[in-house]
Amino acid sequence: MVGQFKKSSLIKTSSGPNFLSPIHILAINPNFHLLENALKILKEYNINDSLSRKPIHYAAIAKEITNMEILVKY
Repeated sequence: MVGQFKKSSLIKTSSGPNFLSPIHILAINPNFHLLENALKILKEYNINDSLSRKPIHYAAIAKEITNMEILVKY
């Protein structure tokens, strides 16, 4: 089912150039419900990518501000 995550899936990092975590990707995703669901499972969201950027940095460049508002609340 979409929007349900396992904790082990949320702490993995990609093998791409910036080693993004799923939380980084969800911070940009316009479906804020996915980020909310992930944060219910994984309380630690302040994860750096390989360039020391946190999910809130990714949310800041998204088209919608909802994800940034969610991350600021945590």
